[in-house]
Amino acid sequence: MKKKILMIDDDPLIQRLFGGRLGNAGYDVEYAHNGQEGRDQARRYQPDAILMDVHMPGDEDGGATAVRMRGEDPTKSIPISLLSSADLSYEMEKTIKELGVEYMHKGIEEKDFLDRIKAMVGE
Repeated sequence: MKKKILMIDDDPLIQRLFGGRLGNAGYDVEYAHNGQEGRDQARRYQPDAILMDVHMPGDEDGGATAVRMRGEDPTKSIPISLLSSADLSYEMEKTIKELGVEYMHKGIEEKDFLDRIKAMVGE
């Protein structure tokens, strides 16, 4: 059975880039465009892992969305990796450590990216 990945990012180009890599590697990929939509999708879809942009429009950035997911029974144990093309603030680094979530820079090499995904989903 294919492993399921939820990609939460407001940028369609990033969704196509990372989603294409995941699809080519054999993963089933679903998409959401903001934190609220991502949380709803995660509850319904129950992915094996979540990739989420740090900076998203609306009331919830990736850190706030991860905090809320960790507090909800249906999503609290799903592995999460935050993605960013910028350096993280001290507050975001602290949030990542406290929540036990991963972080990947959007410039990550494809092999390293897929290796990290495999580790997240237990392959």
